[in-house]
Amino acid sequence: MPVAQSISDVDPSVFEGLQSEEDQICTVEATTPTGLEDVCAEEAQEKLGVKAHTSTGRAFFDVPISKLSEVLKLHSAENVNVVVHMQTSFPFTSIREDCFSALYSLVERPLWRKGMRAWQHVFEPLESDPFACDMPLCQAYQEPNPVLDLRLLKKGSPVALNLPDNIRQLREQHAQAYINDKTKCKKDAGLAEKTPPEDIEVQVTSSDCSSTVASASNKLSSGFGDESLINSLDGCKIVGHNSTTMLNSEDQLQCSTKTPGTIDTDSNGANAVLTNTTDDDHFRTHGHQSLKQAGQSSVEGNSHPNSFMTDAEVTSPPPRTTSRDNSSGPSFRVCCNRSGTEHVFGSPEAARQLGAALNDRFRWPVKLKDFLVEVILNIADNFVYVCLALTREPLYRRNLVCFGPTNLRATLCYALLHLAAPQPGDLVLDHMCGGASITIEGALCFPACYHVGGELHSKAVDRAATNLQHAELTRGVALPAGLLRWDATKIPFRDSCADVIVSDLPFGKRSGKKADNRSLYLLALQETARVTRPGTGRAVLLTHDRNSLIKNLAHVREYWRNPSVRTINIGGLHAGVFFLLRTAALYKKPSTLPRCYHSLGHGS
Repeated sequence: MPVAQSISDVDPSVFEGLQSEEDQICTVEATTPTGLEDVCAEEAQEKLGVKAHTSTGRAFFDVPISKLSEVLKLHSAENVNVVVHMQTSFPFTSIREDCFSALYSLVERPLWRKGMRAWQHVFEPLESDPFACDMPLCQAYQEPNPVLDLRLLKKGSPVALNLPDNIRQLREQHAQAYINDKTKCKKDAGLAEKTPPEDIEVQVTSSDCSSTVASASNKLSSGFGDESLINSLDGCKIVGHNSTTMLNSEDQLQCSTKTPGTIDTDSNGANAVLTNTTDDDHFRTHGHQSLKQAGQSSVEGNSHPNSFMTDAEVTSPPPRTTSRDNSSGPSFRVCCNRSGTEHVFGSPEAARQLGAALNDRFRWPVKLKDFLVEVILNIADNFVYVCLALTREPLYRRNLVCFGPTNLRATLCYALLHLAAPQPGDLVLDHMCGGASITIEGALCFPACYHVGGELHSKAVDRAATNLQHAELTRGVALPAGLLRWDATKIPFRDSCADVIVSDLPFGKRSGKKADNRSLYLLALQETARVTRPGTGRAVLLTHDRNSLIKNLAHVREYWRNPSVRTINIGGLHAGVFFLLRTAALYKKPSTLPRCYHSLGHGS
């Protein structure tokens, strides 16, 4: 099994698609399950006639833009991206500002026009030229916001340890405040379910309450902007404390102009949390009158020195910078995948710099949801490459409509079948099929074979039948596949009739227990040895419980040889793919049943 090289060992000069902006050859990145990169490379060679360079979890290859639709049909690819820039030895330093400046100026290097031609070939042509506006960059870098970007950063992570002391302390303070705020919001949400909305009260400091009320009162009494003020108010009951003015619940005063759910700190260090209420009808009826009365009472009776503020003193949110206005072109977002221990910035901070530079240069509008273009910034130590996503959802989300507790990705199913190399006319069995993921993928990718799946649980068989029926209805053809309900230790087939066994065995986590696997695996190996053809039969078995399978293979070495095992990553679990070859020995039923056979409830 070839070992995939590290991403930092990839040589950008070998890719023709990264050399020129004008030609019609683009460089594509196809992500794949870690440990199965060679399967993707072989499929690309077989179906596209291109040579792929593999790295951990991905394969890179050049392909004409006109063939991108065929790339999206690769069964082993999970996501497909067009690479617009790849750079080794990126100038990262231990100074945050220098890193931000380098990431911000990175926008000038990628082949954006070629990337957008590839993007429009896959999706739809844009109504206007996305590069109609191409402005020079006017600043060194975008001002960072570590309080926002790094609030979810783990305290002991390498980036957190590399941060300057002042940034680290500020981030930790606001991160803790963010966690406390989320916890309080969850508690308030639980309380709100039990308490009617009109009984919820929100406490604010006297200075916040009186200043907001006084400002609102001045606006209403002067006759300016009362409609806009009313429309901007978020419903919120307020009860003032530490003040001579008390606004009780009967006033139904709603005067929050701040964002609900945020924490505001006044000059005395007190916090005010503003939340929404739903009593809009009462406010429409009594809002103006209550607001005027509250404003007068706050002006006449409040003795707090900061209780009264003029309109000019009311804090308003800062205006948007002019460089972000008048945006045109496709909406986009930037996401960053970063790995390494020497970086002094986080992934959100890197994405902020590239996204701001794109907006400043091309005036593309930023849209984190329902965007058109997704820009992917990948950073591995000092290796950086930029892609445009050509898939809006992973390609492994296919075939299944009815899901069980464990479902194997379609890309992984194809890889297992590819390793088994079924030949035309072969009978392929999945004796523990679950939702029939492998059976359906095999019928679609290897239609010259017949695929049979079996499962013991009746609900699993029903799910598998639903998925198979959906696959046939979607494609309008009958698939060469069948489903049966059986016990994997008692397959109702005659001896030496199956050619290939491909199965995802119970891991002993979500499905089954490792204690049961020790006996189940042995009985299943013996039964598959009985039904497979001696000398030519083969099996590809996936499991996370390696120890149980390895120990039981020693008991059936007369029938099965294990020439190779590869490690793959499945959702963070390091599972093993065992490739087995059937020996020429004819199967003989054991004269005595193993002790573990009775532990599964078989026999007397």
